Amino acid sequence: MADLNERSYTDELVDLLTSLNVDDMEHSALEQDNQPSKHAHIEEVEDEEPGGLLKDPFVHLHPTAGRILRKGKTIYDKIHETQVKDELGDKLWEPFADDEEWDLVQFLIGSSLSQKDIDQYLKLKIMSSVSLTCSKAHNIVSRLGIGPSWLCETFESKSDELDEEGNQCIEYLELWRCNPLECIRELIRNPIFCEYLRYAPEEVFEDVYGEKSIYTRATILIGYLPVTKLENFSKENRALRGYQLFHNCMRLLLKLLVAAGMNGITMNCTDGFQRKIYLIVAAYVADHPEQCLIACCQENRCPKCLVDLDKRAVEGDITVSFITGGLQAVRPFWTDLPHCDIFSCITPDILHQLHKGVFKDHTVKWATASVNEKGTEVDCRFQAMTAHPDLRYFHKGISLISQWTGTKYKNTEKVFLRVIAGAAEKDVILAVRAVLDFIYYAHFETHTEESLQNLDRAWQAFHRYKHVFLRNEVRKQPAFNIPKLHLMIHYVHSIRLLGTADGYSTEGPERLHIDFAKLGYCASNRKQYISQMATWLNCQEAVRHFEGYLQWLEVRKGADGSAEDKGESDGEEDSVAETKVAEDDEESVPSLERYKIAKKPPYLCVPIKKVITQYGAPDFIECLQDFLRGECEDACASTATQIHGATNISIFKQFKVTLLVMSQVSKKATVNTVRAIASQLTKKEPFEAESPGSFFTVLTHTSRQTLNQRNEEHLLHDLAVAEVRAIFQLAGEHSCQYSKPLAYVQWFTSFQARNNTVGMYTVSHSTHNHRHRASVIPITDIEWTCHLIPVWGVHTDYTVTRHNALERYTKFYVNLYLRHYDFVIFRLLLDRWLRKQNERAAVIQPE
Repeated sequence: MADLNERSYTDELVDLLTSLNVDDMEHSALEQDNQPSKHAHIEEVEDEEPGGLLKDPFVHLHPTAGRILRKGKTIYDKIHETQVKDELGDKLWEPFADDEEWDLVQFLIGSSLSQKDIDQYLKLKIMSSVSLTCSKAHNIVSRLGIGPSWLCETFESKSDELDEEGNQCIEYLELWRCNPLECIRELIRNPIFCEYLRYAPEEVFEDVYGEKSIYTRATILIGYLPVTKLENFSKENRALRGYQLFHNCMRLLLKLLVAAGMNGITMNCTDGFQRKIYLIVAAYVADHPEQCLIACCQENRCPKCLVDLDKRAVEGDITVSFITGGLQAVRPFWTDLPHCDIFSCITPDILHQLHKGVFKDHTVKWATASVNEKGTEVDCRFQAMTAHPDLRYFHKGISLISQWTGTKYKNTEKVFLRVIAGAAEKDVILAVRAVLDFIYYAHFETHTEESLQNLDRAWQAFHRYKHVFLRNEVRKQPAFNIPKLHLMIHYVHSIRLLGTADGYSTEGPERLHIDFAKLGYCASNRKQYISQMATWLNCQEAVRHFEGYLQWLEVRKGADGSAEDKGESDGEEDSVAETKVAEDDEESVPSLERYKIAKKPPYLCVPIKKVITQYGAPDFIECLQDFLRGECEDACASTATQIHGATNISIFKQFKVTLLVMSQVSKKATVNTVRAIASQLTKKEPFEAESPGSFFTVLTHTSRQTLNQRNEEHLLHDLAVAEVRAIFQLAGEHSCQYSKPLAYVQWFTSFQARNNTVGMYTVSHSTHNHRHRASVIPITDIEWTCHLIPVWGVHTDYTVTRHNALERYTKFYVNLYLRHYDFVIFRLLLDRWLRKQNERAAVIQPE
């Protein structure tokens, strides 16, 4: 331990590297360059993700920051020591009697049942063997000793008016809070967060901005602010008194951070060592009204800068006057916090600023008013939108939606550009495209300088084309003097300073409002409910900690060889659950882990002639014969002619393919489901109704080259769009010819035409002799699903539905806004490739 305190591993590594003679090493390598190799051959490995980022960028650690003081203990180490000391041997379930009592208590505490409901449940005859009550369960959990303690602080709010007797009115308020130092201590020593914590600055030798908050796992509630209408104050002073009340409560909540930020505090870290931690307020996540509240400015102002009220839509000149700056006469809570620039701490809010504000409240409204026939045409196009599992279907359009949610905002964004294309003029389309590009770039989980420049270009493009709404008389001056539009200018700086904006969206806190407030209130008896909510929260935290402890203990035992390492399998199961990779009836295609399909096909011994009629696959026999001739050996090629209408095959409904990881989208792999289901007759009195089929469109390879092998070539040179009409496997005696799953697909034309206004590629049905050009391909040629949107023109055919749109139209746009994965491929990477091609063309052109 003495060596660790005096010199870090990084120091020794730096000394070792500097002691080497690099020139001699390079000279020696050059001499041996032409000599025959006598050692293992080293191949060049692809070091870039499909999204264009380095898989493992070089990171240089700060040599002195985060210095280890001494050996410490994690939260799970302390639980384990307590269990061992209680009895002879290791009592795994202490303080619970056994695993059965633990399972029951975990279920009861995790449920939203009230104490009365829990007691009634435990009194059932079937539970007679269980000697447990609600209060006993809570007492057991409290013995875990995990979680911060809560304190109720009462203070007075004196009125500025007198009552009828001439006395000053006083209202007593309660602030429920817990020690923020205890909360941080619980987080920083929790082994669950080991891979997410860094104890020293890191210099990454790539222009990457990728830090992200993890709300659902690393958030602890530190207080319940009092709610009051302040009716004892005069109307003219009521609002200002409310602002000051908020700041007073926040000052009480965070007062212990003042000394901890200035002098530091020793804490046990998740890696098992103690360090001195300096606690500062680095980021503040809030919606626009609360941002203005903490910045002490009016809600029609910018909470991050002093831009003039009339110039927010232009460049943003700064004023210094207190009154003209729209500031409030409030003593802020953050004045004493060390190293705290609250205006830089205010983070972007994608949900309220972009999804709800800029897009739904403004862009959708303005663009819809600019469309011919306005809402009628827009609604008709939403009703005729082609289906996709990642897309919500608005069967009545969007004009009649009374209650918008974040999910509805996002699903509208996925198709809105194509909805107005053709019905609105060019500048309207370009303005909407700029807004959507800005939103999608702002959602990146990892940024580079290139993507930040693209984010800024999108913002500039919107301001370049926004005046079309003035020409169309949709807006009047001052048309764009809107705070949420102005706040877009601060995104690039905030991302460089605090990390990617997706980690600071208010979607996280709003979701946690259910866990921290609504569920706790439902579990109370509605009398003095805040104290019960605080107790309920502590129990929830304790149960989650103990559950994590049991998993940690299993991993530890497995590492020691005393038990199987279930931690790794648990992690795999969690990954499967999160990404929905496979179901119980699915297995990986041999040697190809990206693809998963059912172990047993749901439809066995299906004649090919039935597949031809039900699945709309007229050239199935010819395409299968061509495939077998190309794949089989010469000796077996003749057996391809034995395929005929009576030949039986096995039919699958779907298979799943894991998408290649792109850090801009997610660090975890996500999964696409590719489905091909025939239409079926469903008996419904008095008529038989037909259940429409479901045939997905996909991007598939036309040659056997994978996505991450393309290097400087055109990203889509090897890909084409196809509609999967059947997923099958050869059966019986024919299975020996080819045993792996196959797909019958109908092709669309290649990626050649790109609409520069919409920024999307267009494709059409590929035909041969007036029939759809089709092929049989291995399912492993399919990369991911895609979404095609018809090129409608000025007006939409009202008889078109989402089920027949692919058949009724011949030309389609490939939707790049379906998912952020598609956006990276079709916008970021393709635009990068096109810029390089233009630069090369400019260089070789003669003067």
